[in-house]
Amino acid sequence: MLLRNQTATVVPQITIRVFNARLKLFIVEFKRYFGKVMYLIKVIEFQKRGLPHAHIVFALHPELPISAIDDVVCAELPPADQPRLRQLVQQFMMHPADHVFRANGTLNESSRCQKDGECCYGFPHPLNETTHLDPFSQRIVYRRRHEEDHMIAQYSPVLLLLWNGHCHVDIAVSHHTFVYMFKYVAKGPDTAEYRIREETQHDRNDAESVAARNEHAQAKIAEDFIRARYLSATEAAWRIFGNELTHKTPSVQRLAIHD
Repeated sequence: MLLRNQTATVVPQITIRVFNARLKLFIVEFKRYFGKVMYLIKVIEFQKRGLPHAHIVFALHPELPISAIDDVVCAELPPADQPRLRQLVQQFMMHPADHVFRANGTLNESSRCQKDGECCYGFPHPLNETTHLDPFSQRIVYRRRHEEDHMIAQYSPVLLLLWNGHCHVDIAVSHHTFVYMFKYVAKGPDTAEYRIREETQHDRNDAESVAARNEHAQAKIAEDFIRARYLSATEAAWRIFGNELTHKTPSVQRLAIHD
């Protein structure tokens, strides 16, 4: 239990136990609601801010027809008569508008999600009257009929209410999902760049400007910076508790038939 003004990153041993317990319950409830799962692939990722999140692929049997997708996955703001779901969507599933546009309506090129003048997450999404398969991208284009739906990431109402946090859901119709998943399996740990040097009189001199120090650092960046593994306290606690970072069901065992 967190104390007042205490964040989850302060007590990683509690954070990972709660996350792991909730994730197990989430998978159990997913199977109970959606029925038979042919296989499951799960990857746990930790970013530099510390908190864990999971990438999960479920293969359902029978497969979900496109006509039934709107009953399972939604990309629209719920109506006012569903206040709890509406509040969760507004809190967890809406991409911040200021990450794309400034207050005056111009493109926010300084945002971390902007690349070559476009949002790398695809926001704002175009409006669509129906959910359909895009034959060019081989991705599902979800129904978004109102202006307020531009910035909403697709979600499952049932799973969002269950998880009570960010829970992005997509229907996979091509091999790109597996490329995306196994990229996380094989990409290795996070890394950080840092510089180690002795403190000089210039560093202690308040008269030295920040710009001068930055210029000096840039001049020596090639020789001063070391690329190293970055392990957050939360990931360290996850590993100490013996929790798995990847999981596949059913498991696959390679047979050495050609040895």
